[in-house]
Amino acid sequence: MAMINGTSDANSLIGTEEDDVISGNGGADTLTGNGGADRFVYAAAADSVPNPNWAVPPDGSVTRTWDLITDFVQGVDKIDVSAFLGATDLAWGNTTPNDNTVWYAKSGTSTFVYVDAGGGAPPELMI
Repeated sequence: MAMINGTSDANSLIGTEEDDVISGNGGADTLTGNGGADRFVYAAAADSVPNPNWAVPPDGSVTRTWDLITDFVQGVDKIDVSAFLGATDLAWGNTTPNDNTVWYAKSGTSTFVYVDAGGGAPPELMI
């Protein structure tokens, strides 16, 4: 298992074929697990900033401010937002944005994950 950490810049981080822990640590990162059961860790809101018009899933015309996970495998890989639990009890919102929830939205072949840990719009995190 590799621990792969980025900086506050926009990094391109690529994991190994094993189970990795990957954290971009700020910037609009491109994260690739590259096989294995990977865990993408988000410890602070600055790790992946929502776009200004977050309520509408972005298309290719928007400058990316958030992290992009290129090869997430549902049921294998994990997105870890447990660091946000210290401030509030997060609930799963499915596709419904709400205070203190984690939810998702789809746009074409992309899925966006949002975290609202502070209550009220906008969400603190977007992946």
